[in-house]
Parts: sequence; C-alpha cells; structure tokens
Amino acid sequence: MLSLNATWNANGTTIANSTLIGSYLFDIFIDNRNLIYVPNQDANQIILLIEGNLISRKNLSINLTNSSTIFVKPFDEIYIDTYYTIGGINRITLNSTISIPKINLCHQCSDIFISRNDLLYCSYSKDHQVLASSLINYWNPILSVAGTGSAGSTSTTLRNPHGIFIDNITLDLYVADCGNNRIQLFKSERSTATTIAGKGSINVTIDLNCPIAIVLDNNNYLFIVDYGNHRIIGQGANGFRCLVGCTNSSGSASNQLNNPSSLAFDSCGNLFVADQKNNRIQKFNLLIQSGVTTTRSFCNSTYTNKTWNSTANRLAQWSFDGNYGDQMNNYNATPVNNMSFITTGYVRQALRFLVNTNPMLNVPFIPLVSTSFTIDMWIYITGLSNTVEHGLFGLCAAAASYQCLHLSIRKNGANYYLYFAFYNSDCIGVTPLMLNTWMHAACVFDLSTLKQTTYVNGMLDKTCTASSYPTASTTTGVTIGFVPLMAAVYGSSVMTYFQGYMDQVTVSNRTKSSCEILEMATLVAHFTFDDGVFLQDTGPNSLDTATTQSTSSVSCGRYAQAIHFTGSSSSYFQAYGFTSLGTANRPFSISLWIRPTTLQGVLVYVSALGGGGNCTWCMPFLAFTSNGSIVAQMWKGSAVSIIGPKSAASTLVWSHIVQTWSLNNGLRLYINNVLVASDNISATSYSASGTVNFLTLANIFPGGVLAIGQATLMPYNGDMDDFRVYSRELSTNDVDQLYNN
Repeated sequence: MLSLNATWNANGTTIANSTLIGSYLFDIFIDNRNLIYVPNQDANQIILLIEGNLISRKNLSINLTNSSTIFVKPFDEIYIDTYYTIGGINRITLNSTISIPKINLCHQCSDIFISRNDLLYCSYSKDHQVLASSLINYWNPILSVAGTGSAGSTSTTLRNPHGIFIDNITLDLYVADCGNNRIQLFKSERSTATTIAGKGSINVTIDLNCPIAIVLDNNNYLFIVDYGNHRIIGQGANGFRCLVGCTNSSGSASNQLNNPSSLAFDSCGNLFVADQKNNRIQKFNLLIQSGVTTTRSFCNSTYTNKTWNSTANRLAQWSFDGNYGDQMNNYNATPVNNMSFITTGYVRQALRFLVNTNPMLNVPFIPLVSTSFTIDMWIYITGLSNTVEHGLFGLCAAAASYQCLHLSIRKNGANYYLYFAFYNSDCIGVTPLMLNTWMHAACVFDLSTLKQTTYVNGMLDKTCTASSYPTASTTTGVTIGFVPLMAAVYGSSVMTYFQGYMDQVTVSNRTKSSCEILEMATLVAHFTFDDGVFLQDTGPNSLDTATTQSTSSVSCGRYAQAIHFTGSSSSYFQAYGFTSLGTANRPFSISLWIRPTTLQGVLVYVSALGGGGNCTWCMPFLAFTSNGSIVAQMWKGSAVSIIGPKSAASTLVWSHIVQTWSLNNGLRLYINNVLVASDNISATSYSASGTVNFLTLANIFPGGVLAIGQATLMPYNGDMDDFRVYSRELSTNDVDQLYNN
C-alpha cells in the first residue's frame, strides 16, 4: 500500500528498449514476485523480465500480432489477447507453450482484468462496452456489465473504453473511457456510472486526453495513464496531480513520455510505464513513502495494525529482565521476600516464584475502574497444590467479599483453569492449564458490552457477561503472584501463592482484539529486513537484535528492503530466543520469501547452540536438495523430510515458502500458496531440544548436525525477505493471506 504523500523520481530509467521488447509496446504486467511480463509482438513472444537482473529472462512463444493486453493470475496463469492470430483471449502457463482459448468475441479486447471471483472482464472498445465472462462456468453467457453497445457520453454509455480495473473487495468496476476523456466508476452490478475524474466530473479533478489505463491502490486512489497528454496522473488525499511526464509535451528524455499505454507497480512501490511511441519501459523510483499505514501482520483473514507494538493505552509492562521495573516507568514493582530471576524465560529472563518463600510483587494502584482493560502475561507453572486458587494478579478495594478484581489459576474438578473475576462476576475458563510449559494467558474486559473473555495460548477460552464492572474507588495497590486481601477473607485454603515463572506481564486500559491476542501469543518473531529495523524483530516479543555477517541490504525486496546472502561460508543471519521451537510437540510454522541465485543451500537452520562446540540438537529445517527442490524437515527421534517438486521455486524470482507442523496435521510444505508436500503419518511427534533455540538463515555452524535428512549443507546464495516464526500451525487461509498481502 502506498502512502498518501508518495512521490516518484521525475526522471525515469529505461529498463528495456525495442531490442528486447520490440515495437508498439501496449501493455505490461508485474506479478507479486516482481516478474515483469511484456508482450513482444515483433518476436511473437511473451518476455518475462526479472527486476534487478534483466540479463536473466524467459521467453514464451505465442503468436502475438497486434496483441493489446496481458493479465497474470496466481500460479503463473497468463491471459493474453490473440484476437488477430489464434482468436480471442487465450491462456498460457509459465511452463507450457500450449495456449488454451478462454473467450472468443467478434472484436478485440482493448484490456482485460480477472476478478477474485474468476470473472474475466473485457474492455470491448469497438462496441463501446465492457463484457464479463466466467472462467469457471464456461456455459454461462457473456454479460455486458457497462455501456449499452452504442457510443455516448451519458452515465450509462461509453465511447471507446480502454483500461479497466476491478476493486477485488467491492467488485466495483473502473473504466478509462478514452473517447469521453473521463474515468467512470460502475458500482458492483450497477449500469449507471459516476464520473470520478476528467470531463464531466462532479468534483474538480483534472483534464484528461484519452485516458487509456488505470490502477487502483489499496487506499482506493487512482493512477491514470493519460495517453494524449503523455503523462501519468496520480490521486492522493489532496486530489489529482501529475506524477510523470509533466512537461506538457511528448518526448524521449528521461522525464518525458510519448503516448504511454500502460502502468504497473512493483512490490516496493516503484512505477513502471509502457512508453509506447518510444518503444521502451521506463522505471520511476519511489522517493517518498512516509506515513504508510499498512503492515504485514494478519490474523484469520483480517489484517491488524500491529497494535501490540504501540504503547498507546499501555499502562504497565514488566519484562522481568533482571529487574522489577515497569517499561512504561509508571508502576515499578517491589518484591516481597527473596525473589530471583531465571535466564531462560519466554523472552530473555523471567521472574521466579518459589512457593516456600511466599513470593509476591507489590505494585502501586493502577486505575482499572470504569474502563475497558486487558491483562496478559506468559506463565510457566511448576506446581499446583490442592488449594482452590493460585493468584496471578489482584486489585482489591477492601478485605471483604466481592471486592477484588483478580486473575488466577482456579481448581475445578481434577483440573486447573484460568479464572477472571471482579466483584460477583466470575468467569472460569474451560482449557486445562499444564505444568512445566510456557503458556500465554490473557483476560479482557469490554466496558461497552460487559463481556469478560479469557484466552489461553492465543485461543479463545471462555466468554462471560458481567453483571457489573469495577467502580469502587481504592488506593490499594496491585499484587502479582498472590492476592493477599482475598486470602485474608477466604483463608489460605482458598487463595495461595503462584508457583512457577512469569514473563512479559502487561496491563492496558483498552480491549485487545482476539486477532491481536492470537498474534501476541503465537507470532514468535518477525524480521522484515527493512531499513531502520534491518536486524530487529518487529514482532510482539522484540527478540534481541540479530547478528549477521557477509550480508547486505537489497533496496527492493519482496516488500520494501530485503537481506542478501553471498553464498560464502561466512554469510549468515542468526537470532536467539525461540523458546517455543525448543518445546516438544508444540506446533510451529516458518514463513519466508526467497529469491535464490542458485537452487542450493540451507535456508533455515535450528540449533540449541549458536556456533562452535559440538552439536547437541541442530538440523536444517528448510533447505534445497541436491536436485534443486525444497525440503522441509523436523526431528522426532529421527529426521522426517518432505520434498516439493523441482520446478516449484526458480532462480532470481521471489517464491514464498511456508513450513508447518502440528500434532493434528503433521508436517506440511507450501510453496507459492500451494500445498506441495505433507506427511501426517511419520511426523507424529516433535522431539524438540528442550531449551531456547537459535535460528540461522542461509548457513549452518561448525559442530555438525543432528541429522542432514535430504538437505544439502551448503551456504545459500540469494535474497530473503519477510521472515516469520509462529508457535501455531498456519492454516491454508493464513498462508494465502501471507502470500497475497
């Protein structure tokens, strides 16, 4: 997503000329891996250019005389106009030379677009309308979705329409109405349009001269190829403005265009223009991209804004990294009795609660009165007595019945559960809590609905409706690890001390969403490799800054920047703090984008040691095999490997790789949003290291490996981007969201 004030260099760079792409260039297309598709009519080929390495390319042979348009779906399905040769619109795949007819018409499509519901839209210029045909139900009739078939300038008619674009959320249709010098918006299933730019627009916009192509960004702002004015127009918060070719004349200088015919953006926001009469493709680099609101965090198909990275409404957070300080510097804690820290917390260190020492923290009063709030923490339970409750967090108005807001571990039958209560509104969970493993616990209260909700490991545990909400005024402080005023009322047989470790205790005076809590509990780390945070974990745990050697930053990665590995034995990236990967039978997922120079080497290496010494637990989880396929592996006392097809990843092209494991579904490997391999028979358990793990990209370290499996133990040569580790199994829908975001 582009920011509202994005600007581009007015001087373009020619990345391809007539020698490569032929003459009369009409259209270009850039897919989500930054592959550039160009129809070369002179050579009867579709040229695939790899951005950043134009020497490497692939040519697909197909008769393209007078071809007008190209569109590429995921999985390398290429749709191309072949009206004057084969006829109509044909489909060809990246690994095939056989074209398949998809739609036949009496005239040529000036532009095509395929929507998320697999409707192929055709700008039927000679008949002054836009048609649509289903790619799924071929027997369905071809429909006219815009225009009447007669030229006109009313809200229902068009005159020689060219470029079209579908908003894949609303399915609204945007039409570059060339003959009327305007852009028309047809709301989904509506035949009457609104003029949103150009001649006849309700609002003052900009004069156009045969707009011929359009692109809509995620902010619903338009980018227009103004063919007759030899320029590119962009829309922003302040309306329309000229972006490229703003000299008011045609030309071949770096800041000029001559009848541009198409535009496209790469994943970095750089602008590419098919400069038709100059027989070239011009690249205009993105200069300003501040104020970007998009993030690459997601949850159950709903994208969030990484609110766990914001300090807004965060009242207190205790990380327990060797001290009792509140990171917000508001509510520093004071230990009661002798307390200590352990070095192997969930994130760095954690606080130890030894039951025989009656451990507890005193914290100044936190105002959780008449407000929504969320309390979340990591807990590791080492013991549970027969007492009814073990206190985690308490805020009491008085030593009397129904006067405490508290979060605790409560016994119910033979098991213990998360318990969230205030006054006489009690909510006991249904997920049994386990000993000797890290668990994420969260309690949320929404004042507007009076809903009390508990979560365990990011998953919804229980929802209750409170009969009231905390209103009692008190200056009594908060306690962590015990609720003494409750013990004073009900006795030590009901309320006792927490036994175990605590980490990352956070209090916020807002309602955290279920999606946010899932990400907080299961997104272990997220490295974007972007400028400013090149080696920093931007996930909720903020793991320590990673170390690296013989690497460099790539200016245009799969998203913004990426990391480059040289393929030498000294080139690597390494991070520490992967507690969940060291936990037996805990589900996990690893997601990353790769752009390999060669199809060889280790991609992801997991170990109990960071380097040097003998390997006690270490193996490549993701790597290339000897024949260039990708293998995903895990350990269950012996190595379990699953291998994807050889052609699934290509050199110099971005590919998305996801490895998942769970007790339910075993080991799975996704490549470019396709499940290419799985094993739920052999991969029935995960024998982890039992300690906090290191994770290394692009290399291994001395000391050998626990098992090689099917991997080749060579350094990786190429780029990587958007690296994520989860302590849950990503669903196919999650993988799809990561791939298409």
